[in-house]
Amino acid sequence: MTTQPAPAPPDGYISVDMLPPDERVYVERLKRALRCGVPGCSCADPGRFHCPAHDNPDVPTLRVTHGPHGVSFECTRCPFGKVLDALARRGLMPQTHLYSSSGAQEAGLQPLRFLIQQPTDWLWPDRIPLGKLTLIAGYPSSGKTSIALDIAARVSRGAPAPDQPDALFPFAPVVLALLDGNPKSDVLPVLRLFGADLDRIYLADLLSPTHPIDHYPGDPPNDDDEYEDDFDDEDDEYLFDNDGNEITVPRRRPVGVRLPPPLRWKPPSDPGADFTAPWPGLNKVMRRLANLIESGSAALLVVDQVEDLASMHRARVATVLGMLKALAARSGAAVVALTHNPAPNYPRAVAAM
Repeated sequence: MTTQPAPAPPDGYISVDMLPPDERVYVERLKRALRCGVPGCSCADPGRFHCPAHDNPDVPTLRVTHGPHGVSFECTRCPFGKVLDALARRGLMPQTHLYSSSGAQEAGLQPLRFLIQQPTDWLWPDRIPLGKLTLIAGYPSSGKTSIALDIAARVSRGAPAPDQPDALFPFAPVVLALLDGNPKSDVLPVLRLFGADLDRIYLADLLSPTHPIDHYPGDPPNDDDEYEDDFDDEDDEYLFDNDGNEITVPRRRPVGVRLPPPLRWKPPSDPGADFTAPWPGLNKVMRRLANLIESGSAALLVVDQVEDLASMHRARVATVLGMLKALAARSGAAVVALTHNPAPNYPRAVAAM
């Protein structure tokens, strides 16, 4: 009875026992991940593996060799870069091909090792963090607005927290984004009752189509540009020479004379445009709130309430909450949003509150 001789190892193949310890562990990981273990499969040959890159991995077409520069790969069907991408998606990238952080930093990525660890910043310790979104949920007329205004009043004067007399709120301005009720009759008396510093509490205007804060930090548009544009649009003067050829002479503005804009005919407006919302869009509202927080150095933004803001812009509540969360993370201020309690029954809502 004759036995088949063992297949000769491929060129560049080195026994696992001859590899350094770290590369030996890596080759063992490749064996577990890229060899099927089916009896009779040719992936049992030294250096032969199933390639994870092409669509038909049944045939082992990947050869793994070891050279002076470490482990190398060669597939009869796939290019080298495609094999590396497939290995990287499976967490099998060799040490010789690990990405360098220099290229990532040049692309604008920031490694975490550059960050300095710090504790959580609190507006209200263990209750309301800075740079994050906090929800005050409850049924209508359950006291959500009173709680939010009490917190705003304490922040405006740097008063202690209700449950922590030794912990003081930051002495900082507050921005109120109110969409329900009349601030003069509903909010102002409550703030005075709570002893708020009214010079440090600002009311955000979310209904005006334009606002000076919308152009922050750039300069507001220049009114002189309107005259420049209107004057440049005028027709040129046309003259003729002795031969009858037309000569175009651009019209120039007299020096020191400011011309008013010419009257222009405007087509009648579309009747359907009357049904559009007169207030700015949701993206512009979020940018306006960010500018208000930054220009006023505010530490707290109160939104009353989320459902009103969502319905006004025909948006989902989850979309508005996500934008408010991003606003808090970008500005570093604490965002307190009032919302209805999603609990289906009142006892569960009380337990959640």
